Amino acid sequence: MSEDNQKPYDVGYKKPPKHTRYKPGKSGNPRGRPKQGQRSIIGLFYDDLQKMMQLSEGGKEVKLSKGEGFVKRVINGAISGNDRSIAAMIKLIPLLEEMHRNHMMFEAMSRVEEAKRFLRDDD
Repeated sequence: MSEDNQKPYDVGYKKPPKHTRYKPGKSGNPRGRPKQGQRSIIGLFYDDLQKMMQLSEGGKEVKLSKGEGFVKRVINGAISGNDRSIAAMIKLIPLLEEMHRNHMMFEAMSRVEEAKRFLRDDD
């Protein structure tokens, strides 16, 4: 075919339909690239609680996570009568119970979803 016989086309190679093209003055990525290195304070907190540390317990060096060390210190302080540790325990226990309930509910829902998938696969 010669170029005289070819009709101009609206859609095709490197010509997407007009309604799907980017609008003039509007970015294809309005939020931009996510910034690296900026994390939530909660994420930083949890990451730090996972880091390992050494402490002496009964004359022995024990290696455990900072979270475990925190829990041991608060519990031991509350047992020995430290008012701040007791107050911390009073505040933490309801929060921990709520977290446990949410975790158990999530696990139960996951098991139900897993059972549904299993039953669907058997058909």
